[in-house]
Amino acid sequence: MTTQSPQGTPHRSKFRGRLLTTLLLAGVAWSAHVLVQTVQRRVSLILMWGGSYWVVVGALAAGTLLLLVACAREVRAGKDGRTRSFAAFRLLFCFLVGSVAISLAFLQPFRKLQADLTLALCMGGFGLALNVGPVITRHLPRRMLRGLDLVLFNLCLVLVLTELGLRGVAWIRPSPLYARAQGTAVERLRNQRFTPGEVRLGFPTNSGGYYDRGFLPFDERSGPAVVMIGDSFSSGMVPHHYHFTTVGERELGEVEIYNMGLPGLGPHEYLHLLRHETLPLRPDVIAVNLFVGNDITDTSPRESDHPGWRRWFDRENCLLYLVPSRLRKLSREGLVDAQPGSPEVETPEELERVYPWLTDELRETPTFTRETFLTVETRRALEVCGSRRSHFQRVFELIKDMQRAAGSTPFVIVLIPDEFQVEDDLWRQVRARVDGIALERAQPQRLLGDWLKAHDVPFLDLLPALRAVPVQSDGKRHCYHLMDTHFNARGNRVAGKEMARFLRTWLE
Repeated sequence: MTTQSPQGTPHRSKFRGRLLTTLLLAGVAWSAHVLVQTVQRRVSLILMWGGSYWVVVGALAAGTLLLLVACAREVRAGKDGRTRSFAAFRLLFCFLVGSVAISLAFLQPFRKLQADLTLALCMGGFGLALNVGPVITRHLPRRMLRGLDLVLFNLCLVLVLTELGLRGVAWIRPSPLYARAQGTAVERLRNQRFTPGEVRLGFPTNSGGYYDRGFLPFDERSGPAVVMIGDSFSSGMVPHHYHFTTVGERELGEVEIYNMGLPGLGPHEYLHLLRHETLPLRPDVIAVNLFVGNDITDTSPRESDHPGWRRWFDRENCLLYLVPSRLRKLSREGLVDAQPGSPEVETPEELERVYPWLTDELRETPTFTRETFLTVETRRALEVCGSRRSHFQRVFELIKDMQRAAGSTPFVIVLIPDEFQVEDDLWRQVRARVDGIALERAQPQRLLGDWLKAHDVPFLDLLPALRAVPVQSDGKRHCYHLMDTHFNARGNRVAGKEMARFLRTWLE
């Protein structure tokens, strides 16, 4: 891989040599840095890795030495008037792509140290290739080497360009399909927002991309207004006429309830919406619908630590992984969204003809398979009803931030229960799957309720009202869509009436 510089291009050859030397020095510095960090953390790492720790340390030390030797050889080659061919740079590119691929495939969830080690070890591999490569390749057919070089480099190049292309599409045409874990609340809202005018279940979204009529500013309203912020429960899985905000409006009379909900949001996005889109409307009440499932666990900061590393080494930010896996899931579960583009339907009679499950819950079709649905519910039960409670503290902090941002405007919380808390048969199935693990069924409501009372935050717990719904002939209350986890028409009706009763205190 060391060749004589072509005549007529001395400056270009020297530049390549100096560039490679600089890159090797950077590799030496990085590998040494990671080695020092690994040694400093040896006590905790030995406990985690056991004897493998010393193998990793040895590999890091060897890799650093190999990079240093390769750098020295490159300096000497430059003095002799020789320089590396472009093959060395292509090989370096492949090792860098390989370090990312290894992390994404085998070292998840993301850990900064794991990413550091992978990159350092791959750089050590590059140093090994530079030192022993010429000896090995000297005995192999040149045509075969060129073919391997071409295939490997082009494969890595296609992977990188495809990922960059998908990220470009995500920027130009935001969609939940392209949503990544890394990103601010603004970016997440941009991805999740509906297209203005998009027809969902017979009703068009408004100019802000919300599943509701247009929001009127303060000086154009004739009566009180409530803004409800939330996630997919708020964006709705039923026609607008049956949504709990619309039910609440009918119960309250001249009150407008603005539905500021989008799927896939969490408390960080609720806080952003409250500050930047809710307060400018000057509502009479701000209500945040807090689902006691993923709203409790989805509280990690959007601008997380090590954002640059996470952008490439965290699988939840890799669109080459996320897009195909989401498409497979949609195909496997039959979740083809036929709502956008459907015709507008104006009357309840038309809606009930088009969607017969609105009046007969037994005619609902499942969204997920039974196994997938039970897996989702079991995971949620373990996360919010088990002994681990640290994520609740972050929820408390975010609610406090919302209350502070609301200022003098009345601020309330509505607690939306998970289905396993309402349906007894589902709870028994969940418990059977985690037999022997202690779970407190209503723990989220208890912990949140105690904190909200202590901090003078008014709240409505919907669990008692949903539990009071009479069971049907099959022993179920049917307040949620069949194997879906979201309210159906009956659940929305119960929630809307309870919310109206609760909100009257601030609107009379």
